[in-house]
Amino acid sequence: MEIRDTNERNSERVEVKLKVEPKPPKTVRLRLLKDVKLIATGKHTGRVYEFSKAGAEVDINYEDAQFLLQMRRKPCRSCPSVGSSPYFEIVGGN
Repeated sequence: MEIRDTNERNSERVEVKLKVEPKPPKTVRLRLLKDVKLIATGKHTGRVYEFSKAGAEVDINYEDAQFLLQMRRKPCRSCPSVGSSPYFEIVGGN
């Protein structure tokens, strides 16, 4: 960026370097890992996201995705040794 003084006698070139922090993507694509039809409401935006079956992919608001990625399926009573498993995974290199 360059700023110029309008007074020609005192004109100097001034360089200003700005550090711009990268913003997170506005959306993240999530894939449903469970064989269920799942309708989720985003905690941040209140938007409703619908996943029709296992493997379904939906673009989710970044802040909502943080909440959805924390969702875990609790182990069944007959197999308590198996830990909880996630409902979603991020698709691509996000």
